[in-house]
Amino acid sequence: MKHIFITLSAILFASHIVSGQSKITIQAAYNIKSTRSFANADTIVFNPDLTYGTLTDVDGNIYKTITIGKQTWMAENLKTTRFNDKTEIPNEINSLAWPALTTPSYCWYNNDSSANKATYGALYNWKAASTGKLAPAGWHVSSEDEWTVLANFLIANGYNFDGTTVNQKYAKSLASAAGWPPSTSPGSVGKTDYPEKRNATGFTAMPGGMLNSSGTFSYIANFGFWWTSTEWNDKLAWSGYMFTNYITMIPGNDMKSCGFSVRCVKDSVSTTDVRIYGSKGSRGLTLYPTPAHEQLQITFEATMPGDVQIEIIDLHGVVLEHQILSSQNGSNHATIPVEHLIPGLYLFRLHTGNSSKTIQFIKN
Repeated sequence: MKHIFITLSAILFASHIVSGQSKITIQAAYNIKSTRSFANADTIVFNPDLTYGTLTDVDGNIYKTITIGKQTWMAENLKTTRFNDKTEIPNEINSLAWPALTTPSYCWYNNDSSANKATYGALYNWKAASTGKLAPAGWHVSSEDEWTVLANFLIANGYNFDGTTVNQKYAKSLASAAGWPPSTSPGSVGKTDYPEKRNATGFTAMPGGMLNSSGTFSYIANFGFWWTSTEWNDKLAWSGYMFTNYITMIPGNDMKSCGFSVRCVKDSVSTTDVRIYGSKGSRGLTLYPTPAHEQLQITFEATMPGDVQIEIIDLHGVVLEHQILSSQNGSNHATIPVEHLIPGLYLFRLHTGNSSKTIQFIKN
């Protein structure tokens, strides 16, 4: 069986793939500027109406924390230069060396800690994020499942920008109310509409950019990228990103050599409480072919018989298809018609209860 993996880098540079509220072509993607020329750039605005906790890491950095549903998250990106056992994390300042690294590493965007540490935190490769030692004691690097639990809670509890409890339109509630470039897209992170939803969760996401898989610093002050601790395969790991023009947060997988931001979750929420399909990432869920034309074949593993829900979602966060399938214990297969979809990038989500798995696919 042939597997085709779509990375975040591919999404950003792919030709005529729908991203958020607009189409990004190859030329347009390269024209996205990493700029701080807009008002309130580099400004973190926490929600003054919420009560934050505090957390101190091994370096002495003090972070705000926030409880959202049953999870407690860091409300800032991780900044530590040491693992929680006090050993130093290698600081590789030669960005072009990152693609070949086989050991944990961190850096600051453009290797400039004075400009970027306080606001955006550090960028880590996945080797660092997956050590089990990166987070402060009593915390852990967030998993893909935990991001899914967060998303499901936000949707169900009215954090979508329009107050609805369907579809994925919650990015505004996660993003800092300042520090993102202006957007004209209704309900998006960078637009000042729906003021009551701006950073309503207190999560305070900031656009810290990334060090991409080619060793180039990209997209600060436009995109935020976050690793999860969840592996996809030997080269890719689960991640998520947010753009000033988006109304949702996009899950993805990317090369482990990339440098992304990290958010941690308090240990009182266990990833094993929400894991159902597969032992790592979405290894228990496979889509093929992708790109798809008329039909999408899915295979998935279930630990018990019962009903599962499947959804096809566009990058505006709109659920285009919703079905309920009966599953058996073990391996399952289904065929989903997609010939009616317009060409572009979509998300396929399989979920039951608070657990779900999401994979991207392209429709030709």
